[in-house]
Amino acid sequence: GAAAGSRDLDPRTIRELLFTAMAVSQTRPEIALVILQMTTTALQPSGVLGSDRAPGFSADTADTDLEIWYLIAWALYARAIAEPDALDEPVTRADGEQRSAWDCLMSAIAWIRDEIGTGPHDLVRIGAGDWNRLLDNAGRQGKGESVLNSAALAFALHALIEIARRQDRLQVEELEQLDGWRRALTQAVGEAFDGRWFCRAYADDGTTIGGSCDDRIFLDVQAWAVLARCGTERQRQMALDAALDRGDGTPGPRIISPPLPLTPPCPYTTHRLPPQQDWNGGVSPMVGAWLVWALAEQGKIEQAQQHWEQLACRRLICEAELPVDGRLTPHGFIPDSALSQHHVRPLGAHHIFGWQHLALAMIAGQPRNKPNA
Repeated sequence: GAAAGSRDLDPRTIRELLFTAMAVSQTRPEIALVILQMTTTALQPSGVLGSDRAPGFSADTADTDLEIWYLIAWALYARAIAEPDALDEPVTRADGEQRSAWDCLMSAIAWIRDEIGTGPHDLVRIGAGDWNRLLDNAGRQGKGESVLNSAALAFALHALIEIARRQDRLQVEELEQLDGWRRALTQAVGEAFDGRWFCRAYADDGTTIGGSCDDRIFLDVQAWAVLARCGTERQRQMALDAALDRGDGTPGPRIISPPLPLTPPCPYTTHRLPPQQDWNGGVSPMVGAWLVWALAEQGKIEQAQQHWEQLACRRLICEAELPVDGRLTPHGFIPDSALSQHHVRPLGAHHIFGWQHLALAMIAGQPRNKPNA
């Protein structure tokens, strides 16, 4: 019954489950596995996640990030387990067929490559949006692209290629094809560096979103561009410096700085979120953890430790005046209203504890004097 019910998961729930699996992957991999098994029951034979997705990719209705987070969550789980057969675990797809986790990952990759595809800048198309709902109208005509999705996919491909090489899972030609795609993505993301940081997306009409033209930085893409080793060493450092320079004294960095004004609405969004709320410049422990992880990956261990402290539950409780049960907005952001002690409903503990622990695990896994690649 539970398996059958999970086949009807909607995209928002699938995304939340995948983020939870990522957050707990390094400290509670057994929980991450259960979540990934549940999520796989929503995987169609085509490789797309979700029961309400029409056959074939439709840019005007489909989100384009779910399968990428699916790849990353499994890769992080395999990293934590460090066992050769970790991805041979049989899992049940939406059609009731059992396949190995590896086979399911390959089908998800095929969906991204063959159905979602890339746009004019060789970046993954954004369709009806990625995890940030503010970009839900950037690519409905099929030409808009997500720099974040592209960087995250490059990271996922690198991790899975390394697993395939160690465990002899793919033929040489298959490895070369995947690695060629990964290199093309990292190059395309590098070319999306817009003076001081990596831009966030391109709209259908080619407009740059989150670049020097609007002086608006999106923190999520800076973190994943660094994690995927996109662009040059100098570009990655500049992107992290720019992200850290945009702090405004809040307990954790805002995911967009400056936020979009409430009016007039931008052409690439259908949402009217007030500035500094949720996706429009809210403070996300998840994105904060991504940024800390990127700092550690870049070899900035002391900076990573300093910014990790902002994720600590005790500090959040003291500085943001959050209650001990960690009340956040329904979407996992620290509510600005918390400063006046008006709180929103409790959310899963992974939004504070899980991401905090993941970031610490990534710091601990890096040598203090790691050379820059």
